[in-house]
Amino acid sequence: MTILLLFFTLFLLIVWYEKRKHLQCLNKIPVRIHINGTRGKSSVARLIAGGLRAHGYNTICKTTGSEASLILNDQQEIPIRRGCTPNIIEQTKVVEFAAQANADVLIIECMALKPEHQSYSELKLIQSTHGVITNCGPDHLDVMGPTETDVAKALAGSVPCNACLYTNETKHIDIIKQSVIDRHSKLKKILLTSSIKDEEMTRFSYLEHKENVALALTLCQDLGVPRQVALKGMWQTQPDLGAMDIRQIRWRGVQLSLVNAFAANDPTSSLLCWQRSIQNFSCHPKQVMLINCRQDRQDRTIQMAKMCRLIEETTQIIVIGEDRSFFQKMAEKHGVNTKSILLPKFQDPSFLADTFASMHEQKLLIVGIGNIKDTAMELLQFFKQQSQSQHPLIQDERSDKNAVSSEVIYG
Repeated sequence: MTILLLFFTLFLLIVWYEKRKHLQCLNKIPVRIHINGTRGKSSVARLIAGGLRAHGYNTICKTTGSEASLILNDQQEIPIRRGCTPNIIEQTKVVEFAAQANADVLIIECMALKPEHQSYSELKLIQSTHGVITNCGPDHLDVMGPTETDVAKALAGSVPCNACLYTNETKHIDIIKQSVIDRHSKLKKILLTSSIKDEEMTRFSYLEHKENVALALTLCQDLGVPRQVALKGMWQTQPDLGAMDIRQIRWRGVQLSLVNAFAANDPTSSLLCWQRSIQNFSCHPKQVMLINCRQDRQDRTIQMAKMCRLIEETTQIIVIGEDRSFFQKMAEKHGVNTKSILLPKFQDPSFLADTFASMHEQKLLIVGIGNIKDTAMELLQFFKQQSQSQHPLIQDERSDKNAVSSEVIYG
């Protein structure tokens, strides 16, 4: 009994010490920006880091996009290697690293999925001075769902206390607003009416979205960074591996143009990327939707299968990755013409390129969605190695002609 009591006392002392140590590390970092949302988290994190870095802030940025990485103030990226399943407690190590680096600003992407973990991440682990929720869409419905409204409620758990929350969300803004009020913060809703000009968007080496830039730019300006300084820093920022771009090669005499939209892994953003791509590259007589599936993401596979009902029946759908027969089964169940679905016999990049080249005599547009892991990543690397040149995708052509403004709602 005495030994058990000693072990329990020792355990409590260790917990108390670790908590005290973590709070001391947090207090050493003046600005802590916690970024959550269903789409664009990694992009917004990198944009904010770039904008603040250009003004002289010492920044540490952690993203968990295509690959979990720690981005230092000199833009050096350190991959985060995990020996086990990702755990939100790793955020404490990032906070400690940033404190030891004397960071002025820590920009950290929320890695929690379960609603209770999202709230814990903010209230206990990060305690942000500036919170960001990019948007609320139908993603990870198996954990945060079952509905999009449930996802919004889960994301609202990351709203900071006595701070400021920035968001592009409109549909579920009332849910976020209520959380802002409950936590005595203020809400800054970004209204994209946009002084972000088309020519400014062309300065990015990849396709960036105006809503992401508007969100990052507003936060940077609130931290005292002049607009042009922030934009210059954003243009110089290294994009995430999953950033949307286009890679072109000539293979077997056919021009193959692969749009890397694999990071679009929910049906709403995937469909939007598909529509933008075929609109911007209407000169391609033939378009193919390339869907990469993962066996551990069957909920996404089902969502993608349902989404295929919304595209033309004549569209060729090529499925790569894992559990492809499950996708075909789900697509058939939801009324998709399975004659339009192709499951290549082999999945090595050169065989896939041969498959693409056999589909048209001159040029083919391939829009990749679903997931960037494994087969998709190998294909992207193959295109990069084979390409003579790499071209940025034509930017978003929506006519936003006025200034970026922000509506401030005090809770």
